[in-house]
Amino acid sequence: MKSHFSITVLFTPALALALTLLTSLPTLAQYAPEGRARGGATYIKFEPPALGNAPGGRSRGGASRGECLPATLPLTAIVPTIDGSVGGLTTADHPTLWFYVPYTLTTDRPAEFVLLDDQNKYVYQTTVVNSTREATGIVKVTLPTTVTLEKDKVYQWVFMVNCEIDNPIFTRGSIRKVTLDPAIGNPLKQSTELEKTRIYAENGIWFDALTTLAELKIASPEDAAIAAEWQSLLESVDLADVVDQTFVP
Repeated sequence: MKSHFSITVLFTPALALALTLLTSLPTLAQYAPEGRARGGATYIKFEPPALGNAPGGRSRGGASRGECLPATLPLTAIVPTIDGSVGGLTTADHPTLWFYVPYTLTTDRPAEFVLLDDQNKYVYQTTVVNSTREATGIVKVTLPTTVTLEKDKVYQWVFMVNCEIDNPIFTRGSIRKVTLDPAIGNPLKQSTELEKTRIYAENGIWFDALTTLAELKIASPEDAAIAAEWQSLLESVDLADVVDQTFVP
């Protein structure tokens, strides 16, 4: 997979649709869930907060159409859905977002990722293309060092695949950067990567928990403990159907 960044935004029909789709999404609150017990052991669990009014977002893409082959599992943003609102928290300046893509992404049919600020102004735009032919699975989009999220600002994103001209399959949602409480940050400094995943999840920091665990799973795909935590985390946000999907290079 390779990602291309350009300061000049080409206002294509698909991007115009992205701007239309990205309506106001609710602010996300912090919370502290407990772990879930399974077979005598406690696994990671992420419990979403009540977000209140104005839910929005879309975690699953529509039915396959155009040049995209029919897919059993649709395009999916690996993000919690809370009362209809798709979004999560991060502590990272340049966070990573993850998506399951059932289609091969090529230079002729790439995925597009667009990030807007709370004033609906473009912050970042990139395309995603598979580095391996005919590969489908989980891909990631990491914001570059040229794009730094501001604290407590709600950003809106859309991830879409142009299967059909002017009618892409898409997901959309929000992300908000927060600052860790010292009571959480200090233990993180002395924790293993797997322990960090649990701390992030138990304090509602979705994107950090997911990215930390995903990177562990990529590095050690046969590790049973990591696989169990991966399954538990995704199941806790109703994404069990993504658990067994592979990561695309």
